[in-house]
Amino acid sequence: MISLKVPGSKSLTNRALIIAALATTKTRLNGCLFSDDTRAMIKSLKALGVGIEREGSSVIVRPPKGGRLTKPRGRLSCGNSGTSVRFLSALLATQPFSTLIDGDNRMRERPLKDLTDALSQLGASVGFLQSSNCPPVEIAGPLAGGACTLRGTMSSQYLSALLMAAPYAQKSVTISVKGGLSSKPYVDLTIALMAEFGVVVGREGYRRFTIKAGQRYRRARALDIEGDASAASYFWALGALLDEPIDITNVPDTTLQPDKGAFLKALHRVMRTKSEGGLELSGEAFPDAAMTLAVVCALRPGQWRLSGLHTLRVKECDRLRALATELRKLGVKVKEEAEALTINGREPTKLHGATIETYNDHRMAMCFGLAGLLIPGVTVLNPGCVRKTYPTFWKDLKMIQKRLDERLIVISGMRGTGKSTLGRELAQRLRRPFYDLDEEVERRLGKKIVDLVAEKGWEAFREEERKTVALFVKKRGAVLATGGGTLMDESSQLTLKAVGKILILDAPPEVLIKRLKKSKNRPSLTGTQTFLDELSSVYQERKARYLAAADSVFDVSITTTNKQADRMKKVKGLVEIVRMLGFSTE
Repeated sequence: MISLKVPGSKSLTNRALIIAALATTKTRLNGCLFSDDTRAMIKSLKALGVGIEREGSSVIVRPPKGGRLTKPRGRLSCGNSGTSVRFLSALLATQPFSTLIDGDNRMRERPLKDLTDALSQLGASVGFLQSSNCPPVEIAGPLAGGACTLRGTMSSQYLSALLMAAPYAQKSVTISVKGGLSSKPYVDLTIALMAEFGVVVGREGYRRFTIKAGQRYRRARALDIEGDASAASYFWALGALLDEPIDITNVPDTTLQPDKGAFLKALHRVMRTKSEGGLELSGEAFPDAAMTLAVVCALRPGQWRLSGLHTLRVKECDRLRALATELRKLGVKVKEEAEALTINGREPTKLHGATIETYNDHRMAMCFGLAGLLIPGVTVLNPGCVRKTYPTFWKDLKMIQKRLDERLIVISGMRGTGKSTLGRELAQRLRRPFYDLDEEVERRLGKKIVDLVAEKGWEAFREEERKTVALFVKKRGAVLATGGGTLMDESSQLTLKAVGKILILDAPPEVLIKRLKKSKNRPSLTGTQTFLDELSSVYQERKARYLAAADSVFDVSITTTNKQADRMKKVKGLVEIVRMLGFSTE
């Protein structure tokens, strides 16, 4: 199994930085994410007098003496980091000075008013400079406390921001959520992290939350930041599409990050749905990974409707429109709705490459980077925008591709399907080493298979074949053509499945008989008929086992008078299939 460690969770890192900045003692945060978003948070907290030192993948957070932050010299500029702007806005509302918080041009289009309205209700002073809804905004405390009402449909980050700041209000805080709450699991994540620092939140489901005054954040031991489940979603999706599980070692099964539990549940539903099927799924609980799911649906035949995606309109770009626009470039039919996408998925071999605009959105880049592993000719513009949350994404994707390419491409099927001929040409096209299993057995033994079978029988040959198959466990990146009966041996089949992908070349018995009439020196498989007479019965006997073992089946029955053109067409088809199985072909 391929394993990967992804960067630390952005959601957890920025929440932990806010909480640690307000704590009564220093805190060590292990496994932090270091990216544009978290650097924006760290830079802003430093400007407020918080001591933050990096030690490898950890940071030491030292709150200012007396717990009182200091007024920054200028505005806090957070780029396009939504978590930084929202979480810092609530934190600043607890301080007895005014601060201007701002972002880049896109951040100035992202709404903040639901949060600032709630802060105003709790006694903070709020003033927008250019619009009545978006940064830049000037915020001043103190936060008196009391009761407020928050509209929760736009973003759960507003509620998370209020919750984290509430212990530092002058009196207890009660937050009532109006109109429902989006991305609920992220609120659970916030409350659990607050509890790690000793602050208790009372709650009535997702409708009402109470934070008693006087509580303070404290933590005696280091906090380990989990890997980012949103970042992991691309590799979980890739593993599912290729039927090649990828283990993300630093996102535990116990995580509260919805981009693991909720996303994987939806992903499994899509992958279990039969070809040409379709489902309606909600991505409301995991909006970031919903983009990953959209790309998966585009690569799975059927009609898929992803709903609950209204929050994607106000992310780093209008992600609903961006996804619809760029998927269409690949040949996918997409219907864009106000809060949903309907995607008519197709096999990757029926799609085509394109130049993908990322809109300076890191998740657009990573989603289509995933697609580019399965569809040739995909070019992602501005790939560096992944620095926002996953600076090493392309490096990790390249490593995964390298590991995928180390697998064997196993070509098998009945006699006469052209396993050796097509396998050799495929290997040449992909610049990979080629091996013919029968030839390798003969080379090991110094004896022809027909002579071995004549002397000792088929079981003796199968035993020698098993020994030869075992040698290919250590062969990396080769194309291996096997004999027609290799996969009938359970041991050999399991060995080959463990180290490679199996392509079955298929053709009806009558086609194979016509091709093999001129063949000589092929031993009978049954011992009671000639190999031509027995071919139909052997085909029927093996067909079910072939299909059970196959990762893909390729029809090689079509033949014209132009043998060279036939062969080239078949090799091209095999190249498309191995690309769909995750092998690089360029």
